Amino acid sequence: MRKLAIATVVLMVLYFGVLPAAFADNLQDVSININGTVSPEGSISGTGVTSTGFDPSSTTIGGTITITVLGSACTSSCGENVDVWIFDPPSVPDYNEYGATSGAASTGENWQVDVPDYDSEEDPTCPGSGVCLDPNHPNTDILANTDADTLSNSNNVPGAVDNYLGTCSGADCNDIVSMALGFDFTNPGAGNEEVITIEVNSTGCTEGGICLETVQPVDPNNATSSVVYMDGSAVSEAISPVGAVPEPSSLLMLGSALMGMLVFRKKFSAN
Repeated sequence: MRKLAIATVVLMVLYFGVLPAAFADNLQDVSININGTVSPEGSISGTGVTSTGFDPSSTTIGGTITITVLGSACTSSCGENVDVWIFDPPSVPDYNEYGATSGAASTGENWQVDVPDYDSEEDPTCPGSGVCLDPNHPNTDILANTDADTLSNSNNVPGAVDNYLGTCSGADCNDIVSMALGFDFTNPGAGNEEVITIEVNSTGCTEGGICLETVQPVDPNNATSSVVYMDGSAVSEAISPVGAVPEPSSLLMLGSALMGMLVFRKKFSAN
């Protein structure tokens, strides 16, 4: 089926000319797992989840997902996890990409680069049942591992062998690429919170830890190479209290100011 789709796209390119890289859609798919609760696929949602960027009407790559996990006074099983999977190709069509990494994972950080689970190809030439997994990248499990907090810490699409016409064979062939980051941490405790920040952009990694990349090489549809970067961080911090009581020194200064205003008012009234 996917080979038929590729052939259709190739015919479109031949008919209309080279498709612009700016045709790329922004964040085609996403899944978020917070302590075993998985958001509806394709939705940036969940308790404590906020995001900026990722405008569906925009072709600009990039955005930020922030997930805040409130601490509690736990006495046992204080482990927590947050995992985020994204499918955000640099260009469309997106079947000629490969994954890359730089840096090193921070403590408690896990990752995976892989073909999305649902892209296991159907091959009409397969003997027997007539359905075979993609021989280049079979048994993809990045989405399942995100949902189960079991990311494999591996790049399963090292690629760098052109697959523009879908005729390449072998594990080094380019393909569709998605990325996932996970953080395992201890519950920060009552009065604290764990803030996980996931950054996605086309300029470079900024959060530290491991940097994941989806690379679109030069091919008949892309005059220049482009990259989508993904990295993240997890920070434990105190929760800022709502309606905090001022410090004694602040109260003293406020009282002195009010007293001065009262004396000035009495003098002004006497005149």
